[in-house]
Amino acid sequence: MEFSDRPLLLIVEDDDVERIILHERFKQVYYVEEATNGYDALKLCVNNNYDLVLLDLNLPILSGLGLLYAINIIKPNQKIVVLSNQCVLRKDQYPNVLFWLDKPYKVITMDGLIEGAIMGHVVKKV
Repeated sequence: MEFSDRPLLLIVEDDDVERIILHERFKQVYYVEEATNGYDALKLCVNNNYDLVLLDLNLPILSGLGLLYAINIIKPNQKIVVLSNQCVLRKDQYPNVLFWLDKPYKVITMDGLIEGAIMGHVVKKV
């Protein structure tokens, strides 16, 4: 499978271990890009069309909530999955958030959820 044939996934996570685990888990099926802060993630989102963004809320430079707000304005159809233990989102506030996973989560259980998110299935909370 060539990179152009794969869905494009952005992992926005400042924790090196979690980011590497997610990248390794999904790199065989998706073309994976990474950002370690909200500002870099915003630049990537402006310049690319991701099939899905995996977003931690606790980020440096630009918070995950700030990034979520910006993405909601510039790319309101961007599919997002929030990875956080501090979910304070209202469903009507960020309609592009398909669902969120409370930390700690099991990476192995994410496979079907991520595939479903890319396909457009809405769960809202797991």
